[in-house]
Amino acid sequence: MCVCVCVCVRAAKDMVRKLLVVDPTKRMSIQEALQHTWLQDPAMLEEAQALMYPAPISTGAEPASSRKRRREDHEGERAAKQAPPTPQP
Repeated sequence: MCVCVCVCVRAAKDMVRKLLVVDPTKRMSIQEALQHTWLQDPAMLEEAQALMYPAPISTGAEPASSRKRRREDHEGERAAKQAPPTPQP
């Protein structure tokens, strides 16, 4: 195992242990967590960014979200389908 991976794993375990302390007075605060060496590691930050914000896959097709109907439109159609037919004189 690479030395940098071992250091990163140790730092991650250290942070998790400190966050899982039952006694809130002894538990790591959010400010301390944000300053922890594991969250300051450039390699970890790069990997986290890649996981949280993956690059979009370009297929050339229109995004699925733009083809979806709005919920209001769909509910209006459903209500129209469920309404009883009006009698024609």
